[in-house]
Amino acid sequence: MIPWRTVEAVVCKSSVLGTLNKGRLTDLGRDLGITFPPSATKDAQIASVTNLAGLDLPEILRRLRRDELRAACRAHGLDGSGRAREDLMGRLLSLAGLPPRAAEGSPLWHVATGGHGIPGVGWKLGQEPDFQKRLQQRIEALFGHGA
Repeated sequence: MIPWRTVEAVVCKSSVLGTLNKGRLTDLGRDLGITFPPSATKDAQIASVTNLAGLDLPEILRRLRRDELRAACRAHGLDGSGRAREDLMGRLLSLAGLPPRAAEGSPLWHVATGGHGIPGVGWKLGQEPDFQKRLQQRIEALFGHGA
């Protein structure tokens, strides 16, 4: 017997974000300049990210890793196979009624910083809101003031 799974028929920002766990939503929020209190529910995290001005579905998809895109495809009843991020994003965008290439460009994902605030593999310099200010804060936190 196959267990029942809920399949989202419509692709939107909240349905894609709903496939992420709380830890990954926290990382994504941090990348977008949002700080969540430890008591924040997953639904509250999703609402905060979806309400962020200027953040559309293609932008969210560009920030996801390949395994996250695969999970989002499967959650929406789409084929989650393949290695090309562009193909996975295109499937989700097509179901959302957007051009499949709307998310083209450099991926904005990065490996979680592990709590130390240092960017990980794949992090794109200057892609973060208030980049210079946050970089200076990270340097000061690591090496002290006046570094």
